[in-house]
Amino acid sequence: MRTELAVVPMESSVDSVGVLKQRADSLRRMAGSMNELVAQAYRRRAAELELQAWLTELGTGKAHGPVAA
Repeated sequence: MRTELAVVPMESSVDSVGVLKQRADSLRRMAGSMNELVAQAYRRRAAELELQAWLTELGTGKAHGPVAA
């Protein structure tokens, strides 16, 4: 079996980090106006996006603070 790794340009990764963080912030803001069941799902997805952004930053070698809870 042959495995190939995709090489993503650093600029692309850095741009995607910003998009991921913006989406996470947006979901957290929207969660404030939803019923509790939907709000929990929005906050959970926001946390997943923050984790993805953090992992992407680790891959590019950029420093990053703690992930928001």
